[in-house]
Amino acid sequence: METASQRIPLQTGAASLFVHVTDLRRAAEWYSDLLGLPVKEERFGGPVYWFDLPGTGLILDDNSSNRRNPDWREDMKPFVMFACDDIDEAYAYIGTKAETLGEPERYADVAHFCFRAPDGRVHMVCWSKDGGAEPELPTSLSPIRPRIGGVFLNVRDMRAGAAWISDLLGVPLKEEETSESIYVVPAARGADLLLDDNRARNGETFEIPFMFDANDIEAAYAYAVEHGMSVFHGIQRHGTVACFTLSDPDGNLVMVGSDEEERAGDIDGYTLVQLPVTDLKRSVAFYTDLLGYVPEHPERPVEDHYFLRTQSGSGPGLHLLEVAAGEFKTDHWLRDGKPIHGLELHSRNVRELHRRLVRSGVRIEASPYFVQPCGGYVKFYDPDGHLLCVNQSG
Repeated sequence: METASQRIPLQTGAASLFVHVTDLRRAAEWYSDLLGLPVKEERFGGPVYWFDLPGTGLILDDNSSNRRNPDWREDMKPFVMFACDDIDEAYAYIGTKAETLGEPERYADVAHFCFRAPDGRVHMVCWSKDGGAEPELPTSLSPIRPRIGGVFLNVRDMRAGAAWISDLLGVPLKEEETSESIYVVPAARGADLLLDDNRARNGETFEIPFMFDANDIEAAYAYAVEHGMSVFHGIQRHGTVACFTLSDPDGNLVMVGSDEEERAGDIDGYTLVQLPVTDLKRSVAFYTDLLGYVPEHPERPVEDHYFLRTQSGSGPGLHLLEVAAGEFKTDHWLRDGKPIHGLELHSRNVRELHRRLVRSGVRIEASPYFVQPCGGYVKFYDPDGHLLCVNQSG
């Protein structure tokens, strides 16, 4: 635990994780497919392939370079990489807590060393010149998010494991939580460290080292199955947490999980769209008579605001709110001098809608046009000058 006389030179949380593989290209392609990311050819040629993920990175290592070192052994493969600001300070500090496996290796922009924890697991401490700048979340084509949500440290003795890692990282030990099957060491950055004694409790010999996030566990599972990935465990639910486990081409296990209680806060629909208007009765007449909206509460008088909905009831409602002329702004903007709509609606027949609007003298911005595969469009202005776009899908 950190005291006034001792500064802990390690950052809490995992800066990166190592996954040890036999065929670097095969593994890189598998994890890239899982995460919906392109394979980066420029990262081949050495012993590692890495994924720049926000918080905690992922490093695939075939150990071809390590095996050329006569002093290296297979039990020296690191798992978690901890970040530090000063490699020498970190090396001196770790030497008081664990067995260091050689002096720091130094390069122009990076330095690192490995150490063995009391449970026998090996980890790495790394310093980098850029301080480990936080990458952005990559654009992904997969429902499995390219972000590591948790790092599992499998332990046999939860109390001893929690006490050691808490002391190493200078965080308080939560004694009352050491009887649980998962003990959380919160990270200042990146994924939390999750001490897990479920394998020991259940007499299981396998380990699950980490977990990717997913917003929709069903969609994530379907994606993995459709892409021919080996399922180790189907979807399981533990309280609000849902997860499944895959096996990579080398037999390394990868969990995909979602906290459904946390995900309950996600936006799952549209309630209404608000539009400012300067003459409420005029606008209500326009949207009901010409566009076919119906009052949400027909018994209420048209005063300073009014709620409308589509006849089918689909989509968000429309809230017209009367404002003073000096407070009014239109719901569209300009780009390269051309008006861009903020509200896009749907109709089964934009040509018929266009004829209706023309007969009523409505200002038309764009007569019906069709773009495949998106369908047809017509653009026009309401009485207050809001630019509206209507789509006819298909």
